Amino acid sequence: MNNSMSFLPDWASPPGETINDILTDRGISVLEFSDSMSISFTSAKRLLNGSLPLCLDLAKKLVDILGSTQNFWMRREEDYRNDLERISKIKDENLKWLSLLPTKDMVKQRWIQPYLNRDEKISACLEFFGVRSVDEWYNTNQSRLMQTAFRTSNSFDSTAESIITWLRKGEIESLNGQYSDWDPLKFREQLRSARELTRCKEPSVFIPQLKSLFSQCGVALAIAPTPSGCRASGATFFTDNNRAIVLLSFRHLSDDHFWFTLFHEAGHLLLHNQSDLFLEGTGANSKEEEEANIFSSDFLIPEEHKAELLTLNFKNWKKIPRFAKRIGVSSGIVVGQLQHLKIIEHHQL
Repeated sequence: MNNSMSFLPDWASPPGETINDILTDRGISVLEFSDSMSISFTSAKRLLNGSLPLCLDLAKKLVDILGSTQNFWMRREEDYRNDLERISKIKDENLKWLSLLPTKDMVKQRWIQPYLNRDEKISACLEFFGVRSVDEWYNTNQSRLMQTAFRTSNSFDSTAESIITWLRKGEIESLNGQYSDWDPLKFREQLRSARELTRCKEPSVFIPQLKSLFSQCGVALAIAPTPSGCRASGATFFTDNNRAIVLLSFRHLSDDHFWFTLFHEAGHLLLHNQSDLFLEGTGANSKEEEEANIFSSDFLIPEEHKAELLTLNFKNWKKIPRFAKRIGVSSGIVVGQLQHLKIIEHHQL
């Protein structure tokens, strides 16, 4: 479609603007115009600013005083009223969209700046998502909205708009680095180096190292807190330029959960379709989720150590850190696996 044909401005021009241009060109004052039209000065001002609708009688007078045709002036009036109705509908849709977004958390996390009025807040949100209109936002995120609905459970307090906001933050974070092309073979090798970092206790140390390892095989690791309405602890997806993104929220502040989620998301990258969106912690269960769980569990504690893992328990807890050190992971990961297997209680160790 021709761009000039599809352009719809977000403003409306009343017939009064055309009238005023003619009056200015001819040197006619508003008072003189009101006298010629046989209307009050106030009515003339209202006609010029669009608050007084142009009727057939006024259109006939305009033809006599300013020229053109009655049909021209009435069509000008109709276009103006239609534009007002369209703009009003757009504003209503914009406000509805804005109400669905977690704007309080977006401001709190400094994803957008605080603004005094709704129009500025809408503009800030559109800029955050990299779109020009709410319609474009829905068109751009149509596939993601469907995948989000499929990947979330009704039993969890999550909304598609909040999840998409969080995913967008992950995309923005991924723009800050330089990445090689996606290389699944190299990524699998880098995961071995990532596994060694599980024994590091400081996120300020191991997060930059993880990002560096992953970037070398086309994977962007992003860390962003989830806004209200998003209960995800991790997500995996590919961007349009074939960059893989692993997004983690640190929603659960324990090393076993962080590392298990990281390797779970890595499993999705290596095992599953690149066109899919995977969300961890939103209540959805599937074959892919189970496969990613097994991948993470086996990568962190390889099969050859599973038999010994089953001999550990709360009573002989001193063996746990020794076992963890010997296989090269943190003690928290071993404890997390024992809790998952119900060998020890979740409140123990």
